[in-house]
Amino acid sequence: MRTENDTWDIQTGVGITAVWVAAARAAETARADAQINDPYAKQLAEGANPQIMQVFAEGNEFATHISNYIALRTRFFDDFFTRAAETGIAQAVILGSGLDTRPHRLTMPKRSFEIDQPAVLDYKNQVLRAAGAPIPEHHTQISIDLRQDWPKALVENGFSPQLPTAWIAEGLLPYLPTKSQEELLSSIDELSAPGSALAVEAFAHPSNLDISDLGIDVDELAKMTGTPSSIEDLFYEGENVDCSDWLSDRKWTVKSESPEEFASSREFPLKGQLIPILERTSFITATKN
Repeated sequence: MRTENDTWDIQTGVGITAVWVAAARAAETARADAQINDPYAKQLAEGANPQIMQVFAEGNEFATHISNYIALRTRFFDDFFTRAAETGIAQAVILGSGLDTRPHRLTMPKRSFEIDQPAVLDYKNQVLRAAGAPIPEHHTQISIDLRQDWPKALVENGFSPQLPTAWIAEGLLPYLPTKSQEELLSSIDELSAPGSALAVEAFAHPSNLDISDLGIDVDELAKMTGTPSSIEDLFYEGENVDCSDWLSDRKWTVKSESPEEFASSREFPLKGQLIPILERTSFITATKN
């Protein structure tokens, strides 16, 4: 289990998950029938772990499950920001951005912000500069741990609570303690003007779920990817906040979809089954009234 005030970079702890996700986006982007396009994902993944793409190229069960789900999840959040820009929402905030590249590859709301650990953002910037990624004109990075006073840092860096904002929390909430999840949602609520929108990936706590349950060679996977033998090593004890109920109680209009429901609504082809923990996932969108 995680411990209070632990730290990480892109090659340790929970930071490893950002590398998995970038590799999964790269694997999907390379497919002839790709449902997303991230031209920087491969460089970001390989720069942190030169062997990681081999795992996806070999098509082992874990990699197939993960790339299947991450492609779908990426499409969900891509679509969310695209709609926000089209409807004129003025600001976008990516919470716990990891190796997210949306400001460099999507049409975003006019002003955008991303928040994550300094070591993670420093690594990403280095790779994106080397790859020649376009620099967004009105994009601000804020290097701070989300367990600290990030709302103050956000406002001090030009964010306006008076303007509608599009927020995303992708692959984030389950990696925070329960109290920090509640504080994060409270801060979003307090900083959101009417008309703001939020997209969240929410899934149940991975109690007693071990990677070995998936029928793969745990030792080999750990050697190739840095994956811990127990998924629980990436999380804190305690339950996750029920985002749908929390937001509804505070008068947000909430829509919750399972990955399968979202895939069906977008005619997105799911390739194979989802691993058990992802079957309990919800894609949540909410609007501040």
